[in-house]
Amino acid sequence: MSSMDSREEEEWFQKFGSLIEVENSTVKLDRQLDSEHHFTVAAQGQNPLGKILRLHELAYELGMTNQETFDLCIKLGIGVKTQSSAIIEQQADRVRARATREGLVRDEQPEDSNSRVRVPAHLEGLVRDEQPEEPDSRTDNADSVTAGRSFEKWLAKGKEWIAGAEFTGPRNSQLLKQVYDDNYEWASPLSRMFGQPPNSDWLDEILARAENLQPKLRYVPDWPMQYQEESLEIILFASGDAIHAWVGKNKKGFVLSLSPMNFEVKCLSNARDRDFASGAALSWFLDSTVCLRHGSHVHYEKQLRMTSRASLPSHQKFREVYVPRTSFKQSVQLTALGTHRAPLAHRVKGHVRTLAYGQTPNPDSQKNAPAYVRRNLGTRDTFVRAHSRGFEEQVLKLRVHLGKNSNLADALGRLSSGH
Repeated sequence: MSSMDSREEEEWFQKFGSLIEVENSTVKLDRQLDSEHHFTVAAQGQNPLGKILRLHELAYELGMTNQETFDLCIKLGIGVKTQSSAIIEQQADRVRARATREGLVRDEQPEDSNSRVRVPAHLEGLVRDEQPEEPDSRTDNADSVTAGRSFEKWLAKGKEWIAGAEFTGPRNSQLLKQVYDDNYEWASPLSRMFGQPPNSDWLDEILARAENLQPKLRYVPDWPMQYQEESLEIILFASGDAIHAWVGKNKKGFVLSLSPMNFEVKCLSNARDRDFASGAALSWFLDSTVCLRHGSHVHYEKQLRMTSRASLPSHQKFREVYVPRTSFKQSVQLTALGTHRAPLAHRVKGHVRTLAYGQTPNPDSQKNAPAYVRRNLGTRDTFVRAHSRGFEEQVLKLRVHLGKNSNLADALGRLSSGH
């Protein structure tokens, strides 16, 4: 790419800065129609989603109002939707540079009369403009489903799930705060909410697809990403280098975490619904970052839902959720019947391989083996890690397929068919 002066670079960002594509773990801003022009903004080997920063956090850092920061992002062509949108560190650096150049940075943040999220006009009658003074919304109050319910007690009930998902600082988790505010309860690890567990091939196919699609992941600016239907609900939040997920139905569920780098899932090991929840959460993550990269998809309808806790401030009472359209349900049925076939990704499971005489195993390969395997490796044994394999043509077919289909519908359809 030829060098740009600062004015040309700024104009380019204004036109194309909201289109973010991850290629080979490098975040690139792509012209969409001109593949020869790329502008690299992240280093190799980092989390493909980059460091995530909320707009109001950046505003506080710069001493600007939330509205000023939001307006500046729009001016720079950064695709934010609300004052609570999230951006990556490279976008934040551009905002910092422009704010400093225009003298907008202050030592302290002034009061922002526009900091609250506005409620749509047709719903304004459902909320009060002013909220009475009250205790923390996550302490005991009359809105609780159960008398004596509090955030601390609720966290204590889910401590096994939280530990299994390896959440750090659960009291500050945006995911846990939301599901508590919405009056969700913890499922028992011994319960089975989603029927018989899937076979290992079902989850391996989802992992293979994730690894094939990883170079094409798209950054999602507005977490949470929430999928909701009668038989399944999934809520995703980005938290540092991990994606935190709540999976459940009928107001009960549990948490897990997954890595966008290698798609490792962390969940309570003895949970009966562990494999299904892992596959469902990973499929919805792929839809959130690939299928919904432009904010809409033929399979999903975005709706605004009111929370069940009346004591919340007005700007926290509404959730954006994605619900499946008729086409989603039809796709699940056709896949289950075998009349709708998605392109298959191929994944090789981890295994031990014995080398020929005279060959020496790579020490690093042996170190990569699980401890229980490593203890039993012979002098000529090496461990081959699980990996995906496929051709660019297959990946291209998969991307074309996802233009009118979704990862979650494919996964649920294959599960219904028993494959």
